[in-house]
Amino acid sequence: MSITTLTLFGYTRPADRRWAFLQMGLARPALLFRRGLRFWKLLGCGQGNSFTLNADWGRYALLAVWESLTDAEAFFASRQFATYQRHADEIWTAKLIALTTHGAWSGQRPFTPIKFAPRADSPIAILTRATLRLRHLRRFWDHVPGANADLNIAPGLLASIGLSELPILQAATFSLWSDEAAMRAFAYGTPQHREIVRKTYHEDWYAESLFARFYPLETSGTWHGRDPLREAQAVSTSATTF
Repeated sequence: MSITTLTLFGYTRPADRRWAFLQMGLARPALLFRRGLRFWKLLGCGQGNSFTLNADWGRYALLAVWESLTDAEAFFASRQFATYQRHADEIWTAKLIALTTHGAWSGQRPFTPIKFAPRADSPIAILTRATLRLRHLRRFWDHVPGANADLNIAPGLLASIGLSELPILQAATFSLWSDEAAMRAFAYGTPQHREIVRKTYHEDWYAESLFARFYPLETSGTWHGRDPLREAQAVSTSATTF
């Protein structure tokens, strides 16, 4: 069974931030020949909790799809990952199982869904990604602040972050939700986000797009000083004991 991982790296010291920026190019050869790694993207991050025009120069991400959990764990025990650990102030990794996916990324369909139905109250992770058409850039980015404002106050949102390979032209969001109902309430129940979804399809804003839904198998490390999934699970466990 293939496994998807998303790892966020946080840096505070100027020298480490420069090192991390250089790794966006220098780390590629080793990843190309990494055993069991069938798809990967080194990504920059936006400020705040969604895609923006402002980059966060202290945070980067690695999205990877592995042939097996064993291959993923071998990478996280490798010398290459140990080098990242020496430079980063914090690292957070989510191991994910793909449940549904639509669309493509760089002409590929990287995620292989499995037949698995989580409980209705299980947490869910969402990855959305698009390459924007040049003629629609301004219209898209004009709508982003309103959708982000809705996201900031969305009930059930545990954490989210904007990701990108190429600023302005490509945009992605990874979000973690308490359950699927909360995610759907935001996606289809908030006016600004619903309007973006409608216009992207009716006006053909995207040259390429992808939507994927995942079950978070486990997480480790910290994201801005916390692990949002573990916190949510701890609250849920406490609630069921009373």
